Amino acid sequence: VYRLSNVLTLDGSLRLDATRGYRSQTNGRLALVWKADDSLVAKAIYGTAYRPPNDYEAHYQIAGAGGYEANPQLRSEAVHGAELNVEWHPDANDSLSASIYQNQAHRLIVQARDDAADSYTFVNQGVVVARGAEVEWQHAWEHGERVRANASTAFATDRDTGTPIAVYAPRYIANLTAIAPVASGVQAGLQWRAVARRGGAG
Repeated sequence: VYRLSNVLTLDGSLRLDATRGYRSQTNGRLALVWKADDSLVAKAIYGTAYRPPNDYEAHYQIAGAGGYEANPQLRSEAVHGAELNVEWHPDANDSLSASIYQNQAHRLIVQARDDAADSYTFVNQGVVVARGAEVEWQHAWEHGERVRANASTAFATDRDTGTPIAVYAPRYIANLTAIAPVASGVQAGLQWRAVARRGGAG
């Protein structure tokens, strides 16, 4: 963390991950934080991440028609993204936040069919760009009751048109959660969730 001024700080981190059988991955996060006071904070964030293939994607194989072929050339997925986030605490009981973001995922691991061999395998070929926004409100009462509501919308597009992945990303997600204490050390909660249709699937 490096303080640029009384209200502006630069926060950075870097990590190195080694997964047996795959290349080492270096990923990081950089955030510019503006904090006027304890009630208002704004952040500009850029970060990268990755996901190595799981055992099923990398090693599962079964001979014969309709079977699976292992792909020894399969690589880790990668994503990099940027986000602008604002958090506001108007009083001790309420907090509101809003953010806009863009993420780009590439080398996505997708299932492909080899028509000549009549079999399936996993390959790196998907590229998806997602842009979206999210808002959230939280309120807490003095006796321990809490409510949280958030909604987000995302628009994902395929850069690799031969692999239609973005169609399965929901256009919106909304959540409403309420929690209340009912006895000593016991709480009860209720959650409502709405998710937009993902592609042609129900």
